[in-house]
Amino acid sequence: MQEELFQKAQNGNEAAFVRLLGRYQNRIYRIAYTYFRNEQDALDALQEVSVKAYKNIGKIRKPEALAAWLMAVTVNSCHTMLRQKKRETCLMTPEHALSTFEDHDKPLVIKEAISNLSTDEQVIIFHAYFEGLTLEEVANHMRIPIGTVKTRLHRALTKLRQQMRKDDFK
Repeated sequence: MQEELFQKAQNGNEAAFVRLLGRYQNRIYRIAYTYFRNEQDALDALQEVSVKAYKNIGKIRKPEALAAWLMAVTVNSCHTMLRQKKRETCLMTPEHALSTFEDHDKPLVIKEAISNLSTDEQVIIFHAYFEGLTLEEVANHMRIPIGTVKTRLHRALTKLRQQMRKDDFK
C-alpha cells in the first residue's frame, strides 16, 4: 500500500501525495514544535516541508527512505526558518521566558530545564525520550554520526541533572 502510494505520488498524483504525507504530518509537526514552541510556527514549518516534499519527492529512490528523508527535510527547514526568524525579530528575554513558568509545577520546571539546552540537544532529547527513537534513528534523522548523538545526549542529560539539582535546592 505504502509503495503504491509512493509510486503514484512520484508520478504526480496529488491525492496520493496528500495521503502519503498525512501519515507523517504528526511527526513533522511535533519536531517543528520542539524547535519553535508555538503552534503557528510549527504549522508554517509543516507547510514548508509539504511544499519541499511535493517538489522533490521524485528524487527519492526507495519508499522506505521517505520517512528519514522527510524528517531530515523537517530539521533542515526548521533550522532555516529559525535563522530567518532571528534576523527578523528579537528573541524573548530570559527574564520574560522564566516568568511564564510556575515554580510549583514540576512538568514546567522540566520544560524550563530543557529549554535551557542548545537546539541540537533539545532535538535529541525530544527524539530519544518523547518520540522513543533509537540513537541510530536520531543520527539518521539529523544526518550526523551516531557518536555525535551520543555525545550531545550525554551532555544534555548532564546539564539537565545539574539544573534539576539546582531547582531542588531553591
